[in-house]
Amino acid sequence: MKTIGEFGTGWGHDYPQSWSDRVVEDLVGVSKGGHLMVPMFRPFDFLEAPNRPLTYMSAKSNRVAVEAVRGAQKVFHRNADFDEVFFQWAGETTYETEMGVVTAKPAELMLIPSAVSHRATGSAGSLRMSIRLRDPVEVLVDESKHIGHTEYHVTWRGGPDWPVPANAQPQRGKVLESVHTWDDEPGEETLIERDYDRLVGAMTKGRKIHKIRLFDIFTEITGRKGPGPTSMRNEHFLIECFNSTGAQFAFHRGNRNDEAQMQFQGTAENISEFGSGEMGSGDLYVVRRGIAHRVIGSPKYRRMVFYSDDRWKLHVDPANPPRKTTFEIKETVIEAAPWRKELEGLSA
Repeated sequence: MKTIGEFGTGWGHDYPQSWSDRVVEDLVGVSKGGHLMVPMFRPFDFLEAPNRPLTYMSAKSNRVAVEAVRGAQKVFHRNADFDEVFFQWAGETTYETEMGVVTAKPAELMLIPSAVSHRATGSAGSLRMSIRLRDPVEVLVDESKHIGHTEYHVTWRGGPDWPVPANAQPQRGKVLESVHTWDDEPGEETLIERDYDRLVGAMTKGRKIHKIRLFDIFTEITGRKGPGPTSMRNEHFLIECFNSTGAQFAFHRGNRNDEAQMQFQGTAENISEFGSGEMGSGDLYVVRRGIAHRVIGSPKYRRMVFYSDDRWKLHVDPANPPRKTTFEIKETVIEAAPWRKELEGLSA
C-alpha cells in the first residue's frame, strides 16, 4: 500500500491547516456516491443563444455565468452594488467603460468594480465567463506582477456558428444605461439615457479596472508544495491559478468551502474520493467541501480555480448537456517565464 499526505484547509487567513498521513487506496474512489458528487461538465455546452448569459451556478455571495458575446451590447451596464470579474475564454471582447476602453483576450482576467458603467462588444467566436461578487474584491496580483508574456488562441470545435450580426456595431450619441442591483428580480429594469461622449472615459478617480494575463503570474510550478497564486479575493470568494506538472504533492480536503476547477489548457487526471478521470480544455469540476482530491497535470496544464465559502447551487444538469464540444488551445510564448525551463524535454 502506498502512503501519501493529506492537508485540510478551512477558510480565512488564520484558519489552521491540518495534516494527515493516509493510504492512497483509502482515498481514491472509496465514496459510494451521494449529494456531494458533481459530474464533470463543460459550461459552454449549455449556452442556448448568443448574447444570452447563462448563470450555471450561484451562492449567496456570488453568481457564475458563461456567455457568447456577439457584436455590441444594446445598453451600457452599471452594477450599483456588486463587482464583476470576467475571464475571456475565446475570441476578444472590447469594453467601453467610464475608465476608458479595454480589450480582453483569451486567458485574461478582468475586474470591473461596482458603479463603473461599461458596454461589451464581442468578436466572432467570443466566449467569456463572468463572476458577480456581492462584496468588493481585492486585487492581490495586478498587471505589474506579470512574469513573462504568453498569448492564446482558442478554437471551439462542435460549437454553434453564431456570427456577429450586421447591425450590432457600437452606437454613439445618445445611449442607454441599465442600472443593476444585487437584489434585482428577473424582469426588473432601470434604464437611464446618457451621452456617449460624456460617459466613456469620464471617471478620473475611484477603484480601478484591472486586466491580468492570468497564466503570466506564476513564480514557480504549482502543486509541489502549496497553492497557486491568488489573484483576487474577498471575504467569501477567491481565485487561484495553476500550472501543475506531474503529481500534486498531497491530497487536499477543503472543509469550509466549495471549489471549482476550470481547465483551460492541457489535460489532467483528477483524482478524488469519487474516483478519477481525465479533464481537458473547457471542463469544469466542482469539488464540494469535505471531499479529498488531487491532480496529475500535463506539461501544458493551465487551470483557473475559484473557491466559495458559500455553498453553490447548480442551475444546469451536469450529466445532460445539450451538446458536447471541445476546445483547441494554441499557446504562443512571447517571453518565457523562468519556471518554463523546468518543462524542457517533457512531452505535452
